[in-house]
Amino acid sequence: MPPGTPPLTARIPGSKSITHRALLPAAAAHGLSRLRAPLVSDDTVAFRQALRAPGVTVRTEDGGWTVTGLGGGLRGITGVWCADAGTAARFLPVLAAAGRGDVLFNGSARLRAGTLRPLVDALRRLGVETVPGPAGGLPLLVRADGLPGGEVELDSSTGSPY
Repeated sequence: MPPGTPPLTARIPGSKSITHRALLPAAAAHGLSRLRAPLVSDDTVAFRQALRAPGVTVRTEDGGWTVTGLGGGLRGITGVWCADAGTAARFLPVLAAAGRGDVLFNGSARLRAGTLRPLVDALRRLGVETVPGPAGGLPLLVRADGLPGGEVELDSSTGSPY
C-alpha cells in the first residue's frame, strides 16, 4: 500500500474463530490492518504472540489490534511457538508454506499430542516439504519455496480449523 494509505479496518464479532480468521490475512497483507473489538482469549493471544517470530507486529490500542503485515508468506525464520493454540498450529504453517525457508512450529505438550495429518497431507499434495513430529503433528517443520497454486481437497471432518 502506498505511504499514507489508511489501514484496512474490520470489526470482529466476539468470536475466537473469527478473530483467528481475521488475524491470518492481516498478517499476510501488505501494510496495516486494524481489527476492532477482537475477542481476547488465551488462544487468540497465543496466536497473536506466535506471529511475533516471523516479524508481524500487533499493537493493542483503543480496544483493537493494529497488525503490520508481512506482505506475503513467512520468510527465513527458525521457529514459531504456538503455545496451546491449535488454530495457530493449523493456520500458520500455511502462511509458512506461502513463503520461503524452513520454519519449525512447536507448542505445548497437549498440542504436540494431537495430529495435523490433514494439513500435512494437503501441504504435501501442493508440493510443500513437511516433516511432522512423532504423533503426526508438532513439532512440524515446513520447508517452503513458495506455493505454485493449485487445487487440493482437505478432509475437514476432524475439526473446523481445516
